[in-house]
Amino acid sequence: MGNQAPPAGATEPALFKRLQRKLKHQGQHLHRCRQDSRDLAALGRFYVIDPAIHAVVATNVDLADWLAEVA
Repeated sequence: MGNQAPPAGATEPALFKRLQRKLKHQGQHLHRCRQDSRDLAALGRFYVIDPAIHAVVATNVDLADWLAEVA
């Protein structure tokens, strides 16, 4: 598989799972913010946390862009 960009027609759930697996190896977790959450404006639809430091490390994550960066 190697370092390749996600397919152009990949669905959001597929991109989410793929990025979640990549981040797990780095000790981080990808989360999806609920549409009715009061934190949606601050966090965006997707955000990354680092449980080692108990902090949000990225907000408003674009799944395809992040996959390209970590691949």
